[in-house]
Amino acid sequence: MFLKIAIMNNSGNVGKSMICDNLLKPRIPTVETIKIETINSNGTLDETVSAKNIKRVFDLIDSSDVAVIDVGASNIETFMENLSKLKGAHEDIDFFFIPTTPKSKQQIDTISTVEGLLNLGVDENQIKLIFNFHDNDLTVEQYYPLIFESELKSILKLDKKENIFTITDNPVFDMLGEMGTSFIDIANDERDFKSMIRASKDKTERSILSHQRSAQRLAKGFIEELDMTFLKIKNACELEFEGANNGK
Repeated sequence: MFLKIAIMNNSGNVGKSMICDNLLKPRIPTVETIKIETINSNGTLDETVSAKNIKRVFDLIDSSDVAVIDVGASNIETFMENLSKLKGAHEDIDFFFIPTTPKSKQQIDTISTVEGLLNLGVDENQIKLIFNFHDNDLTVEQYYPLIFESELKSILKLDKKENIFTITDNPVFDMLGEMGTSFIDIANDERDFKSMIRASKDKTERSILSHQRSAQRLAKGFIEELDMTFLKIKNACELEFEGANNGK
């Protein structure tokens, strides 16, 4: 199987790396991650390459059968320029996932990002918005009004439920930042927190264990949400994997 997915937005802080590391990588078998960024600042072992190094960028893309390309905001302008210079280069990428958030600037930048891709000749069916930090108490139309008031609503067929992919804002990442623990580690933590809390006589230790248990519960619930979001994306993109956790 050959599959190349680029995750990008002209804006930063839209959750590109979270979507790459926690939504896509665990559910796409044999996937390789290519981070188009000047500096690898997230502590992973994924190879990081600057968009200016155009030869290396496309060498990495072409050498992988299945790859997720995480384009950092500091490199997206150069990446888009390279796609423009290399006629037909955008055709090497099967899908462009554009995460967005409710903030007005991010919504405006999302519209600009999609328009840039369309101007390159990318087919609208290859562009998928991911509505990150969503609040389930509101509709996507209410929470991301600038996008739904724009032409993207009709271009990307956002009036159809099968094209709406949401990820809610989850406090687990704030907790993990305070605890110095990774999402994967806490999600896979199988300790019996109930017994450990009851066995401890130290209130400070109990408090630490309680926070760890809360983070674990949030992480497991978030994984279930990501499973459902991935299943929707997989169906919309008509992707089929063998031996994968497809969110079922």
